[in-house]
Amino acid sequence: MNPQSTPTHEAESQENDATEYSSDSDGEVMIEKWHDVIKAIEMTTRDAFSNSPPFDSSPVAFRSYWYGIFTALHGEILSDPKIPKFLTAPAAENFTISLFDERGTGCCPCGLPDVSPNISLENDDGVTKGDLIYAFKEYMYGDSSPEIHAAFDSSTPKESIGALVYSSDWMSSGYGGRNGEKAVYNADEPNIVLYCCGPESFKENIQADEQPDKSVQQTEKQQQPKRESLL
Repeated sequence: MNPQSTPTHEAESQENDATEYSSDSDGEVMIEKWHDVIKAIEMTTRDAFSNSPPFDSSPVAFRSYWYGIFTALHGEILSDPKIPKFLTAPAAENFTISLFDERGTGCCPCGLPDVSPNISLENDDGVTKGDLIYAFKEYMYGDSSPEIHAAFDSSTPKESIGALVYSSDWMSSGYGGRNGEKAVYNADEPNIVLYCCGPESFKENIQADEQPDKSVQQTEKQQQPKRESLL
């Protein structure tokens, strides 16, 4: 599997903001390296959906099926040398994932409610692609039901063992560096958003999300904060 990381819908900024980026404690620019891993989750979910057991009639079989799908993907990701080992460069020791039912105001992660992340990854040597896939599999299809936050309701998230990822998003700092790579928005704790829904609305949500006016993939900040606020 060789997923492509080219963004399909990315907000453009005309500013040259190369000196206003998110950096680690040593002042080095932290670059996003997680694109291929997240794309693999999305594409694997879409490819495997047609053979998925119905959730309503067999929740246990549904969960078991998807657990197996992402167990296999975990092995594929680990063995693929084309996918970077670490999610950022330099490697971040912390990484979080938030799950929402739909995009927020302005189709931007900045318009989503401020919630506690669903998945928090920690690795003193740097969070890896294996860490992410394993944690995702266990959280979504393990022993407990995942909780999905509502984009327009900041109350307690709802449990949903029938959740599937139909899209993703995150904030980027817009650093136009080598190979057009983007700088991490918050180097202290990089965060991405995965949008989830039930099987009954999965295809519909994919179609709607692919419309240019309804999807802003890997959204860049339109106004960059002062560098000192990110340190």
